[in-house]
Amino acid sequence: MQGMVEMAEYPDMTCRNGSINLYYKRPVLKELCAPGRREQVWRSSKSSDPNVAKAAYRVADAETEAQFDEQCRED
Repeated sequence: MQGMVEMAEYPDMTCRNGSINLYYKRPVLKELCAPGRREQVWRSSKSSDPNVAKAAYRVADAETEAQFDEQCRED
């Protein structure tokens, strides 16, 4: 049960084919989607250790939110 709770806290953490590392994966906000723009944000935790990946997840999530906010103000 604990593993399920942990994954619920990190819903955008995933694996990528051919890699042992865990990744932060998040869809781009609908209002920012446009031809030629990416539809997902992928960030590697550079680790397969879940604890290291969780720390990297929090950083990636904060950076992605800041980028989305900036892009929303520009568009």
